[in-house]
Amino acid sequence: MLFAEYPREDTLLFLERHSRLLDEYFFESFEQSLIGPGMTIAGNPFAIIALGGYGRQEQCIHSDVDLLFLFGEKVPENAQKLIMEIVYPLWDIGLDVGHATRSMKECISIAGSDYQVL
Repeated sequence: MLFAEYPREDTLLFLERHSRLLDEYFFESFEQSLIGPGMTIAGNPFAIIALGGYGRQEQCIHSDVDLLFLFGEKVPENAQKLIMEIVYPLWDIGLDVGHATRSMKECISIAGSDYQVL
């Protein structure tokens, strides 16, 4: 059990470990993806970025998981397929996963008017 390994005073350690479990899931899901590895070869670099508590490695058990799928150029047509491969299994097990899909240009434009949105 995830909780059993940590004494009560090690809350920060627990939150960090929980965040790392999500990191491992995203790395493995990307590696096993039918879409993602092909997208890296296409000349449009991208990243899956953890936001909020997860991005700070403070992911609480019942908190939502916030992600940004960020593309260097325009968002490719098959980006939605990648998101389905990675995010849908988390929804299926009941996690609250929020995500945005944007290009760098879109992020810069949005950041100019709303600094809370990456």
